[in-house]
Amino acid sequence: MIRLHRASVNKVRPTMGLHCAVHLHGYYRIVDEADKRLLSKRLLNSLEIVLELLEPYRERLKDGAVVEWTFNWY
Repeated sequence: MIRLHRASVNKVRPTMGLHCAVHLHGYYRIVDEADKRLLSKRLLNSLEIVLELLEPYRERLKDGAVVEWTFNWY
C-alpha cells in the first residue's frame, strides 16, 4: 500500500515582494504581488535619476529588475 503525505495546511506562504520592469525606451514600472501598480514613469537614461527613483522600493526589490533589451541590425 502506498501512503501519500499531505502538506501541512498551516504553512505560511512567502511574500513575493515587488517586481520591477524596465522598457527599452526608459519606462519603469513596479507592481506588487497583487499586480497593483505602485510606480509607472518614464525617465531619462541617467543612473543617478534611476537609483533615486528606485531607492524607496530597494528592500522589497530583492530580485532586481527585468530589463527589455534587443540587438538589431539596421
